[in-house]
Amino acid sequence: MKTKALGGLLAVSLGGLLAACAPSGALGPNGVFVTQGTIDSSYDPADLGFAQSRGGVRLDIGGQPFPGDSTAFAEDVGALFESSHFGPPVDFVVAPPDDFRSAYRVVAVFDAPAATSAPQLCRSPNVPAVQADGADGLRVVAAYCVGTDRVTSATANVGPVTGTDDPRFVDTIQALGLALFPPASANDELRRSGDSRPGG
Repeated sequence: MKTKALGGLLAVSLGGLLAACAPSGALGPNGVFVTQGTIDSSYDPADLGFAQSRGGVRLDIGGQPFPGDSTAFAEDVGALFESSHFGPPVDFVVAPPDDFRSAYRVVAVFDAPAATSAPQLCRSPNVPAVQADGADGLRVVAAYCVGTDRVTSATANVGPVTGTDDPRFVDTIQALGLALFPPASANDELRRSGDSRPGG
């Protein structure tokens, strides 16, 4: 499996989506830092169109950094992902119906332990149970999966956040969405370079 390090920040502005890359990550607006991204050679943002035809992308969340209903929190995260990705429009589904047929999934773990493995998030049927507190800042590990295979992954870090409407939280999730679903040119570069590195 060939992968390439995204190695950069993907930052979000109110006027649109701004992607910026640096060799080992970079600090962006509101202190958002996105690193450790990988892209499998099979990645194609156009696949989101097929995912939508099968019901969308299932969203599994581990950890809840704010008080309140966990389903409402996951839906807020899904709405932010829906507004910040390359490829066709797609729904991020928190509670899939019985006839949900899509094998496409995003797993995001808030305050993920240091040992959290993105490939393992895809292989495991269960999302890690963690305690998260936005007041202490957040480390979010996320993986985009097809079946049990990790396709892309990224880690986002940000300082203290107060809720899903906090601009720092919004920027974090939108930057993470861009890292998980970059433009097709990211994979074109992978094929040209032949780079590979172990999945992380």
